[in-house]
Formats: sequence, C-alpha cells, structure tokens
Amino acid sequence: MKELKQLLHRIDHKGYKAYKDCKGTYRFPRFILHIDHVQADPYASPSKIRIEIKQESFPMKKEWFSSRARKIAVEDYFARNAAERIKKNHFRSLTIDAPGQEVLERSACVAADKGLELRLSLPCRQGDGQS
Repeated sequence: MKELKQLLHRIDHKGYKAYKDCKGTYRFPRFILHIDHVQADPYASPSKIRIEIKQESFPMKKEWFSSRARKIAVEDYFARNAAERIKKNHFRSLTIDAPGQEVLERSACVAADKGLELRLSLPCRQGDGQS
C-alpha cells in the first residue's frame, strides 16, 4: 500500500507513460489490488484492474458454490452490488461490466469459496486528467 502511494506521488502530473509504472500487485489490509493494464493515452483502451478479496476478509458459504447455477447467481449478485456502489458513490472513473436483466455467467466477478475477485476498468477521457 505504501509502495503504491509513493509511486502515485512520484508520477503525479506526469504524462501517460509514467503511469505505466503502476502496473503490478499491491497488498492492502483487506484486499489485493492488481493493476493489469495501464491506459496508454486518452484514446486507448481503459486501464484494467482486479480487486481480490480473500476468504478470511469476506467469508462465503460452500453451499453458494454447490452447483453451477448457484455460482453464477453469486457472481451476478456481487457484480450488481459493485456496479450499484460505484454508481451510488459517484466513482465516475471506475466501471464494471454491470449485469443486465438476465442472470448470466460473466467475467466481471469471479467468486469461489477461497474469495472474490472483481474486474474493473478505469477509463480516462480527455479532460479527466490522468488514470
């Protein structure tokens, strides 16, 4: 966590190329942040991050994964919940592939009895500043 904070202070107000240094894995007390892809310029594909929450911080019941349909429903629930919280808290630079009306298997959330992983995007539009 301290490493990421220092890095962000060092590259603050620099060009997009400096932000490539953020790529990597950062441990926080309750989750792990993976920065997998950093947006190259305002018109490039958005930065891609994953938030991994270990089972110890986020207990899940084994019966939630007793069938494929239950697992899909659990992942759908957490993806919807994340999308709702992002919208509610006005995180305009953070997006998740929010589920539609149907409960379908998606890649936005991966749940298992060992923990939960949310997959998010950080698009930086021209005029928004850096990612």
